[in-house]
Amino acid sequence: MKLTLCALAFLTLITVPCLGQLKPFEELMYHSKRMSFDFKQPIGFKEFNRADTVFWPGKGSTFLNAISYKIKSSNADVIVALSFYDLDSTNVFGASPAHNYDNNNQLIGIRYLIGIPPTPEERSDKFDMDLDTNKVRFFNEAELNRYGATYGGIANIPLDKAYYKQYWKMKILFFFKKGKGEVYQYYFYNEGAPIEQIVLETKSMIKFKD
Repeated sequence: MKLTLCALAFLTLITVPCLGQLKPFEELMYHSKRMSFDFKQPIGFKEFNRADTVFWPGKGSTFLNAISYKIKSSNADVIVALSFYDLDSTNVFGASPAHNYDNNNQLIGIRYLIGIPPTPEERSDKFDMDLDTNKVRFFNEAELNRYGATYGGIANIPLDKAYYKQYWKMKILFFFKKGKGEVYQYYFYNEGAPIEQIVLETKSMIKFKD
C-alpha cells in the first residue's frame, strides 16, 4: 500500500513541475484558472507563510495533497490550508493527472484518512457514502449548489502526530466538480479553538464557476 501511495505522490509531483517556482498565492490562482473556480479570501484572514512537507496524519492513512496556500485568522489559532487536484491535462509532463481517475478518487482518499478504507467492491463499483456520521458529514443539495460541486462534505481526521508539532486536531472540508477536480480545505487546530466559527467564516471562499 505504501508503495502505491508513494507512486501516486511521485506522479503528482511530476505533473506540476513548475509549481515550486510560484509563490503561494500565485499557485492558488494557477489552480483557480485551470479548474475554473472563484476564490474570495475571508475578512480577518491573512496569508500564513510557512514551508510544508508531506504530512501523514495517522497510521494506515494516506498523505495529504500538497498544500498550495495557507491562511490564518487574526482572532484564532487555526491554520486553514488549501490543496487542489485538477483534471486539466494541458501543460503537464509525464502521465496526465486524469490518468486512471474516476469520480470516486477523492472519496477513497477521505476514507483512508478517517481510518475506514473502502472495500475492493466499493473501489471498483458504487461508492458507499453511508459512513460514521461522527467522522464525515456529506453536504446536501443546497450546500453543493453553494460550491457548484458534484459532491462534498466535511470530515474529522484522527491524528497520530501534530501538524507543525503544534496542532493536534484536524478537519477537512472537501468537494469535487466533475470534469474539473478536487478541492481540500484542511483545518489544523487544538482543543478550545473556535473551530466551528472558523469553518463558518471560510467554508464558502471557493466556488466553482458554472
